Amino acid sequence: MAAGGAEAADTERRSLAELAQAGFAWWLGELADMVPARLKARAGFARPAAFDCVLLPDGRALAHRAERGRDLADPAGEAFAASLAALAEQAGRDRSVRLSVPASLCLLRHVAIPARALPHAGALLRHEIEALLPDPPEDILCDWYVETEDRAKRQLILRQVVLLRPRIAAVETALARAGLVLSRITVGEAERRPVPVDLLAGRPFGVAACLAGLPLAAKLMHGLGVLLLVAALFIASGRQAETLEAMAETRASYPRPSPAALSASAAADFLDETARAPGATRLLDVVATRLPAGAFVSAVSLSDGILSVSVAGPGRGNAAAALRAEPLFAAVEPVGSGDGAVLALSVTLAPPGAPATNGAEDAR
Repeated sequence: MAAGGAEAADTERRSLAELAQAGFAWWLGELADMVPARLKARAGFARPAAFDCVLLPDGRALAHRAERGRDLADPAGEAFAASLAALAEQAGRDRSVRLSVPASLCLLRHVAIPARALPHAGALLRHEIEALLPDPPEDILCDWYVETEDRAKRQLILRQVVLLRPRIAAVETALARAGLVLSRITVGEAERRPVPVDLLAGRPFGVAACLAGLPLAAKLMHGLGVLLLVAALFIASGRQAETLEAMAETRASYPRPSPAALSASAAADFLDETARAPGATRLLDVVATRLPAGAFVSAVSLSDGILSVSVAGPGRGNAAAALRAEPLFAAVEPVGSGDGAVLALSVTLAPPGAPATNGAEDAR
């Protein structure tokens, strides 16, 4: 039984962790989808490559550093290979290349999925396209993005972009011979209609990638905003603590119950506890009559013929002697040292008809 309970607890913790992870991924995805497609298609939102290579619809290509242009050449020709070799000689540690292919080389398809299936859209689309195409999975490069939303049907219209690797085989071969590494594949820049996808890396347009591509001033402004948000949370927490402290002070300033109210409350509790015991009202009358001035009963209880009385007030020091003078009480003894604000007395009731032996004569 214990082992089964432990396994159930572990399963519940794992399910909660998976749910939290899926919720966090969905939140990041929603933030990334708020960025316009034109902005997400820019290279600044991903780590820029050292070199750019653009493949045109007519089959020609150009390779250049990210900040400078180069002449057009045939990807399979010697001029293109010489251009890549020249770039490789100038390259330092970063030998990455971003390849942009025309949209005419890609397969574009629209898919409608339920809105709540968005976290699994990549896996679903990948499985569908691999089932539709006869090519091996390693030759299929694909990515997708949300194009529109159908609020009435609670559906998302996704656009999947698919590229078969054999169509860029000549460029990949030339890059490999030059010692350059293909790190990103984008679509549509040659037609000046960029598409927000990266066919080589999946969906890299997360929040971290977007922030990494922002200018320094924008990063500082975002950091300042985060600091202000954290400061607001601390200020709100401090004000809550101040409010609770003020409420405690207000409660402490309320007037305390008077001795008469405390005594009445103790008497009511005693009568409620001893409702079935005979003479309970008489005992209270006797105690109240015998107490000296300035003393009042704060608590009283009766158990097995022993009356426990708690006396408070300035005159509590004379309460024991005053109660010993009552014939109904066989013995009156203080409980404890009696130095506190409340004097506890243990009063033993005298049997019916028994003579007074509680020291009343000594008191007289």
